[in-house]
Amino acid sequence: MIKHLASVLVMMLLSTHASKAENQTFSKLLTQVIDEIEGKDETARAITINRIINRYKYIDDHQLYRSRDYWAQPEEFLANRGGDCEDFAILKLTLLQLIGIDSTLVNFRKNGANHVAVVAIADKKLLLLDLENQESVLNKRSVKNYRFFRLKEASVHQNSAFNNTPQVYIKNGLPSL
Repeated sequence: MIKHLASVLVMMLLSTHASKAENQTFSKLLTQVIDEIEGKDETARAITINRIINRYKYIDDHQLYRSRDYWAQPEEFLANRGGDCEDFAILKLTLLQLIGIDSTLVNFRKNGANHVAVVAIADKKLLLLDLENQESVLNKRSVKNYRFFRLKEASVHQNSAFNNTPQVYIKNGLPSL
C-alpha cells in the first residue's frame, strides 16, 4: 500500500516541475526509502529517512550558490549531492510527508548560529530529526527552544496532528504548554 501511494504521489509531485533526470534521481531515492522502511513503525520510518538523507554531504550555501542563504528544492539537493541544514530538512520533510508522517520545519540556535531541522509526529511523539544522525524526542521543557514553521500547500495538513499531540500544542508557529 505504501509503495503504491508513494509512487503515485511522487509522480504527481515531480511531473509538475522536475526534469526527467531529476525524476529518476528522486524515484531512485524514494525506492530506497520505501525498501528500508517497509514493516517499520512510524518512529523507525522517520529515523530511517533521517539517516538515509544524512548520508549526503553538508555543503555551505556560499560554496554551492555563492549566496549567504539559499533554500534548495529537493531535486537541487539531490543534483548537488548535498546542501546545508535547511536543504537536508526540506528533503526529509518532503519524504516524510510523502509516506504520510506529519512533519514540519523548526528553527533554533545551534553552536551560536541559526539552524533548521525537521520535527515529525511519529507514534504520538514529537521527534526532532537533525544532521549527524541525531534524533531526539521533544518534551514540554525542550520544545520551548524551537520555532515551528507550518508549511501549507493547497490546504494539505490543515487539521494537523500537531494541533492535538499529547506533549504540546502548536499555535501560530509556537509551542504552547
